[in-house]
Amino acid sequence: MVAAQLDPVPGSPWTADYSDIWPSVEPHIDAAMAMSPSNTATSYDGMSYPFLRFWFCKARASFIGCIEQAIWHGNKDWYQADVVLIRKAAKPRYNVVKGWRMIYLLPVMARVTDRMVLLEVAKHLELEDTQFGSRRKRGCHDTCAVLSEFLKANSGFCTALLSMNIEGGFDRIDMDLMADFLVARGCPNMFVNWIQHWAGQRRIRFSFNDGLSCM
Repeated sequence: MVAAQLDPVPGSPWTADYSDIWPSVEPHIDAAMAMSPSNTATSYDGMSYPFLRFWFCKARASFIGCIEQAIWHGNKDWYQADVVLIRKAAKPRYNVVKGWRMIYLLPVMARVTDRMVLLEVAKHLELEDTQFGSRRKRGCHDTCAVLSEFLKANSGFCTALLSMNIEGGFDRIDMDLMADFLVARGCPNMFVNWIQHWAGQRRIRFSFNDGLSCM
């Protein structure tokens, strides 16, 4: 990224209809940095969040310039991730996939950009009050509280509870369906297109027993 700032990257698949999101997301950079954790492992680029915070504090202009260049022109390295395999505790067998947990390590500057876009998209979405999944400051206890209040308010009626668990929802999400969901809830088209492009270009490699698979 530092090299890219000194020698800007050439053009990429980004197009004008959604690469112009920078003016909208730039005001969120301070909040995105504040949301960054401090104890995550580095990805293949070797950068860490403490390093980013030091860079952001000491040379804010160049830091912002790097992210701006990458958003405007694209950065194919941001689509790549290392996946570390960790054994799940107390599993009877480790020769099956479910005995392992996959930890995705993404480039930290890409994660900061993710948060900037997410904060702006959240301003436009109109979500129901009863949606708790994937929302900040809303957890299982909030869901239980709402359900409890609903049952109390309808105590004179026969009630039933239907629950289901969607296994691997993020792995199986339909990008076109997600786009329709975002549009229906007020997300501007340029952000919908950007998210589709961002999510559709992912590449990973696995890290296991001190070895790396091909990207």
